[in-house]
Amino acid sequence: MKQYIAILLFLGMIVAISGCTSETSNKTYSANGVNFTYPGNASEMNSTSLQAQVGSTGTMIAMVGDNSTFLFGVAKVNIQSNQRLASLSEWATSYNNTLKASNETYISEKNMTVDGVNGIMITSNDSSFFYREVFFIKNNTGYLAILLTKNNDEQLFNDLVSSLRINQ
Repeated sequence: MKQYIAILLFLGMIVAISGCTSETSNKTYSANGVNFTYPGNASEMNSTSLQAQVGSTGTMIAMVGDNSTFLFGVAKVNIQSNQRLASLSEWATSYNNTLKASNETYISEKNMTVDGVNGIMITSNDSSFFYREVFFIKNNTGYLAILLTKNNDEQLFNDLVSSLRINQ
């Protein structure tokens, strides 16, 4: 009997160690000239909730999320006839000035590559979310990729942005 219990415990440990878990595979977003891979537990969402974050300066063209821990969106920058597209450094300066006038707190800024072009990422937070926003220019058009998370998930942002492709 003791040998039978020992065998059952051993088999139980093997099952636990073998990783019998339910992993969700990644999904691919592909619409509006944008492609990227996102976690399988997320789904495509209505872009209205992030459009407010972008305002009239951009149009949300993609959005995914899991309804509890993160939202990720891509916006195309709107340029009026009497305007020009800001450089990366001009955008960073303007965005930092906007942060000072809002309830968000600046955390960090760094350069990064998005779809083969230079971008600049600013991380900030408020009492509810962490924001990671990267501005980049592809084919003479400005884009903003935005991640809102509860836990400042840098790896999730890096995974999303590293798979991001603009096909416009």
